[in-house]
Amino acid sequence: MFGYIFDTTMLVSLGRGDHGPAALLASLHDRDIRVCVPVLTLSYAFTELPAEQHGELLGIIVAMSNTAVEPLTDAVDALELADILARIPDSPAAAHVLAAARKQDMEIVTLDTARWRDLEQQLQCRIPLVELTDEP
Repeated sequence: MFGYIFDTTMLVSLGRGDHGPAALLASLHDRDIRVCVPVLTLSYAFTELPAEQHGELLGIIVAMSNTAVEPLTDAVDALELADILARIPDSPAAAHVLAAARKQDMEIVTLDTARWRDLEQQLQCRIPLVELTDEP
C-alpha cells in the first residue's frame, strides 16, 4: 500500500502549526496519498504539546480525508508491537510507528533521522525513513 507513516516529530510539529509538515500533509492530501498515524504515537505527541494545541492536531487529523489513525486491531498486531517493544522498550511511540510501517508497507516521515538511526542500531535492521527538511 502506498503512503506514509508520520512519527512523533511530525505530529508535534503539526500541532504547533509549523509550515513544513502542514504543507507536506496538504500536498499528500491533494494527491490522495494515504497518511497513517499510529494511535500510540499520536497519544505520545499529545503529551508533548500544551493542552491548547491538542485541538489543532486533532482538527488536522480529523479534517484530512487521506489521514487515518492506525489502531492495534488484533492479537497479531499486538504480537508484532510486542516483538519490537522487547528490543526498544524505552521507545513505545517509535515501536508503534515501526509496527504500522511494517504492516502497511509504508515509509516513515520524520523531522529527525538521528533518533531513528540509534533505533536502527538497537534493532539491527534498516528503517524506511523519509526526512522532511527545510533544505532544498
